[in-house]
Amino acid sequence: MSIEDKLAIQEIIAQYSYTYDGKDAEGFTGRFTSRHYQSGLLFDELTSDSALTRTMVLVTHQGVAEAAPRPIISGVYHDQWRKTHTGWRLAHRAAHVDGDAGFSK
Repeated sequence: MSIEDKLAIQEIIAQYSYTYDGKDAEGFTGRFTSRHYQSGLLFDELTSDSALTRTMVLVTHQGVAEAAPRPIISGVYHDQWRKTHTGWRLAHRAAHVDGDAGFSK
């Protein structure tokens, strides 16, 4: 398992969170802030051209009148990666949402 490959995949996962959270800044103005936390990255498999990973996810929202963010959903992403001539690319992502986590939407 190459450290460079692991870091490249980890960087893409981090970029995804920031992109997800900022996808529609104008649409969220005045309503709520959304945060998409990904952590606990595990490599189940890593070869020279493919990888399988699991990443824990927690999404929170915070309305303009709310003192603190509230959890919306949690679970685990199961990802399949392929290495292309331009670098690592996410080939498939499946979200396994926690059952009844007691969170309100």
